[in-house]
Amino acid sequence: MQMVEGKRNGSLHMKLLNILKIAAIYSAAIPVIAAPASAFEPASAAAVTTDTPAPANWLGQYAETPLGSFTIGNPDAPVKLVEYASYTCSHCVNFEVEEAQILKEEQVAGGKVNFEIRSLVRDPIDLIMASLARCGGKDRFFANHHFLMLNSQSFTSRANLLSEATIARLQAQDWTGFMVAAYSEMEYGNLVQQIALDDASAKACLADKNVVANLFAVTDAAQPKYNIMGTPSFLINEKLSGAHNYQTLKPLLAVPTPESKGL
Repeated sequence: MQMVEGKRNGSLHMKLLNILKIAAIYSAAIPVIAAPASAFEPASAAAVTTDTPAPANWLGQYAETPLGSFTIGNPDAPVKLVEYASYTCSHCVNFEVEEAQILKEEQVAGGKVNFEIRSLVRDPIDLIMASLARCGGKDRFFANHHFLMLNSQSFTSRANLLSEATIARLQAQDWTGFMVAAYSEMEYGNLVQQIALDDASAKACLADKNVVANLFAVTDAAQPKYNIMGTPSFLINEKLSGAHNYQTLKPLLAVPTPESKGL
């Protein structure tokens, strides 16, 4: 498990280490940004039921939650699974690249599990990537998320390209100003064009203060509300599971049957 308070990815430039440590993002050092009361309701509050027939495969069913995070699968599934993830966490990368698709095929596709991904922001690069993942909304999030995880090293290795002016924005906690400038200086446009994201759209996402507020609100609530101490961490029906990969998570996702209950 990658600890939130642990050491940064070694590829991140030392300037960023000295400017904004992981703990500063995760702790009270972040300015308090008001979030709507509904932001802290369970993700199931966002579920919408319809009278249309249930699909044979739920992997095309996406939704956005009041938290500003995203779900895939049956909104009425008996198991609500939440992953707290960071784009600069190597263990999160491993889960997404090696295990997430297996989870979706075995647990989500049939309607048993609804899977939500929440970002736990650890550092400035993570904040940029989490904001970019949300470009295009619910229908593009999971594809964006996979691409960003798969290319995490390419994003985190460019911090040495930042100018002093952009670093000053970060020091001043001008989050959106920093992200927009950093996007250009670190030449992220060359990367995100692979997911058909143009510069204008990407910069508009990075300039969205509501997205930043939601990301910080989710991060700030993770430890006191759920005792989340690192990433990846998984909630099962609003309870911290203790699992950190699919091998340990899978047996915890079993839906009780009348037989297993002794009925």
